[in-house]
Amino acid sequence: MSGILVLYHFCDFTDRTTQTTSSILQILLRQVVLHGTPAQLASIQKLYDKRSSTSKDPPRLKELTKMFTNICSLHEQMYVVLDALDEFNDRRTLFSVLKEVVKSGVKMFVTSRDLPDIRDALHNGRHVEIKANREDLKIYVEDRLSDSEFSGSAGTSRIVEVIVNHVERLLMNHLTNLTTIKQMRRFLESMSSGLEEAYASSLDRILGQPPSRAALALRLIGWVVHVEQRLRVEEILHAFAVEEDSDEIDEEN
Repeated sequence: MSGILVLYHFCDFTDRTTQTTSSILQILLRQVVLHGTPAQLASIQKLYDKRSSTSKDPPRLKELTKMFTNICSLHEQMYVVLDALDEFNDRRTLFSVLKEVVKSGVKMFVTSRDLPDIRDALHNGRHVEIKANREDLKIYVEDRLSDSEFSGSAGTSRIVEVIVNHVERLLMNHLTNLTTIKQMRRFLESMSSGLEEAYASSLDRILGQPPSRAALALRLIGWVVHVEQRLRVEEILHAFAVEEDSDEIDEEN
């Protein structure tokens, strides 16, 4: 056993239909083939030969899990990075596999939005919240502007303030290529709030959910959009509990 091996996978919400726990394990195994130790490669070859001699079908999840954990145990230090775990659909299945992977000695690094099921599944791990610090952003923007011809110009403090307020979608490179403070101010003032892009992205995520969940979300949006006054949570639950052609509230709904 020797060396450090880091495996990585990015969970892309646009690829939810083909992204499965099995496919993630296959991707990680492929990285082991490319960067693993001779012992790991020999182990993979042995397992492949044994599997191919008995079946031509793709290996099942249980087989892939066993193969991966066995290979992990052959490395002194192995790390698996799962980026954007919240974008992966079948997390329950993946969590059960990750438990086996961790037992084999692998260190896990996961990035995700703070969702309840992910927090519960990873409750034994260390949680670090990552967010932009306003003062750090201000220092960064001021430093970038100091390298431009606007260094020390009147009005730069206002530019810095607006940039920090729009940091999530502002293109610094484009901004610093402008030639006057007036151009920069006009550019900042003309920036949209980004709501259209945010709504489009949210809708894509909704439609990427399993059909039953997507239908439920669209139904909820329909209620929210068409009501004449704001609904309380209890009222929404009651609305969902009434089925078509029925005037009764079904408690099981």
